[in-house]
Amino acid sequence: VLCRSSLIDSAEAARRGEEREHERAALCERLARDGMVPGGWRPRDHTDLCAAVHSFLGRTPGRLVSVALDDLAGERESVNVPGLPAERGGSWTRRMTRSLEDLAGDRSAVTALGDLPERRGRARRTG
Repeated sequence: VLCRSSLIDSAEAARRGEEREHERAALCERLARDGMVPGGWRPRDHTDLCAAVHSFLGRTPGRLVSVALDDLAGERESVNVPGLPAERGGSWTRRMTRSLEDLAGDRSAVTALGDLPERRGRARRTG
């Protein structure tokens, strides 16, 4: 998710972008270490990364797993920009660019879930 570029200066945006890329690379390394993706894997797009992360979450022992609707919808703008006054950010007020009905019929949203539904469903029946 990206910050609204008009809310932070370009140097700060560049710094945060570099941090984000470093975090993404570390996440991909972790997914590879856990056998979720091949070594050196880089996602082709947002859906690939979401599917791998959601599959990873489905294999965790936690009883509760949450999926962000923004991830399934492919939203790029952050809904919350911490530290901004309401008059500058309108934090928590951004509307999604797509409706829930749209998402329900979108194959990329289903793909972004990875095998999370199957894994969590199976855990529920056997656990």
